[in-house]
Amino acid sequence: MRVTTRRNSLIVGLLLIAASVIFMRGIGGAQAVRSGDSATVPKGQTVNSVLFTSGHNVSIAGTVNGDVFCFGQTVTISGTINGDVICAARQLTISGVVNGNVRVVGQTVQLSGSVSHSASVAAQNLTTAGSSKVGLDLLEASPNALINGSVGRDLALSGALATVNGSVGRDLSGSLNQLSFGAKTTIGGGVDYISANAADVTKGAHFAHPLKHRPVPVRTKQSQLFIFKFGGYLYMTIALTLVALVLILLLPSFFEVTRTATQGRLGRTSTYGLIGLFGLPMMSALLVVTVVGIPLAILIMLVWLVGLILTGPIAAYHLGNRLLESLNKQQPLAAMFVGTIIIMLLYGIPSFGFVALISVGVYGYGALLLTFTGRNHDVSGSPKKPKRFAKLGRKA
Repeated sequence: MRVTTRRNSLIVGLLLIAASVIFMRGIGGAQAVRSGDSATVPKGQTVNSVLFTSGHNVSIAGTVNGDVFCFGQTVTISGTINGDVICAARQLTISGVVNGNVRVVGQTVQLSGSVSHSASVAAQNLTTAGSSKVGLDLLEASPNALINGSVGRDLALSGALATVNGSVGRDLSGSLNQLSFGAKTTIGGGVDYISANAADVTKGAHFAHPLKHRPVPVRTKQSQLFIFKFGGYLYMTIALTLVALVLILLLPSFFEVTRTATQGRLGRTSTYGLIGLFGLPMMSALLVVTVVGIPLAILIMLVWLVGLILTGPIAAYHLGNRLLESLNKQQPLAAMFVGTIIIMLLYGIPSFGFVALISVGVYGYGALLLTFTGRNHDVSGSPKKPKRFAKLGRKA
């Protein structure tokens, strides 16, 4: 059993190493990586590539000629991004210029700059300043949204409370508890919303067409939908917990090695996670364009899916182990069970669930790549490979 387990671990490891090496080195410096407690691109500096950045505080004040992938507690983008922005943060502020699309999740998101294309935001609180501009569509999912800026095309709202006090070039649609319009509101198309309450319209608001208010569906349908969603959530929780427990029984040393590889290296883990979670699919898409690279693209995506399946159990084991260590208990099975239950509970929290999902994916992928590329370090800072995998390599 132990030989089989190690052999399976080695196969998965070699595949992940191959995919990550191809991505990190095969395209010849087509990406930049910034990580650490404070990861910055200073004003006046230009990055001519895709940028992966993570850290406690992330600040991009310079120019990036490429897409930006960022992950941190506080992220501020005040420079110019000539590409798309994909970020997850506790507090995210975009005051600069984004010549592309924005796809972000966070607890608090503030937009005071401009986005040339579309923006998709999932946040606990969303605020767009009067100076903000979204060139095409704005799609938001937030319990509390305040839209003061301009949206060039369509605005889609989803959440509890939303206040619009800016301009929308075309249509506004939404499903929410309360919708309000300020005096500076200008809607160039129609307004179609689902709510238990009629919209609160301040004098001075301008609409090209009458508002269309549709009531919330009857409670019986809502109850049926809730039961269906809860049943599906409960099923997924039980199923994924069983999968995680089977994995820890089959590969206990593998999960322990991943935990050792990430100790004290949260910034590097997050950076590698961003590369693995988002970079590998991007590379596959580029290979598909070349036509001759389609077989390799399929192989990379299969490897990526294997890694994606492992991210949840890895994050769960690390979280559960950390909690049990505080109780002076070290039981791998119990650690996996506790961590999986906590993560599944986080997934079920409205609005925050997607943030938790991205965070688990980034952390889990980072742990995988750090483990299989041997990028963990000792206290002196010199690189060393995980002992268990070093022994395995010698036996092979």
